[in-house]
Amino acid sequence: MTPTELRTALAALRWSQRGLADALARPEGTVRQWARGAVRIPEDVAAWLARAVAGEVPGLQDEIDARRARIEAWYQANPPPARAPADS
Repeated sequence: MTPTELRTALAALRWSQRGLADALARPEGTVRQWARGAVRIPEDVAAWLARAVAGEVPGLQDEIDARRARIEAWYQANPPPARAPADS
């Protein structure tokens, strides 16, 4: 897996590099090195990510859906401040 493929997989899963690090119990710096191409992405991680993107990791989609629901509920309860009108 190339760094570009890693970033594409993360985007498809709507995960951050920090989220991947948490999911894999690896240091965030390691994931950042993978994404930059400074360190080779391990084959087992590449295979796991490919399965995740394909929807083959048991429970992953449920976890993603639950996180999205929590984020949406929080956003609804805590809307961002309205933008003040520009002065003319």
